[in-house]
Amino acid sequence: MDQGLIREARIKKGWTQKELSFKMNVSLSTIKRWENRQTFPRFNEFHALSKILDLNVNDLVLERNKKQIKRRERKWMHKVD
Repeated sequence: MDQGLIREARIKKGWTQKELSFKMNVSLSTIKRWENRQTFPRFNEFHALSKILDLNVNDLVLERNKKQIKRRERKWMHKVD
């Protein structure tokens, strides 16, 4: 199962969600929402997150965009039905 880039990178580093929240200066609930893809980091947070987790910013943005596209497709399909 795809766990998402943020979760996979955090686990690879051996960090808890709480440790990542401290490093990013965001709440623990924010990290949980990012990892569950309920929300995504703001664009100004992508750079810091990519540095901390050794991720490519473009990959983070692409993951965010894919989720938004899927959400729009489901909404559109619901309207068609």
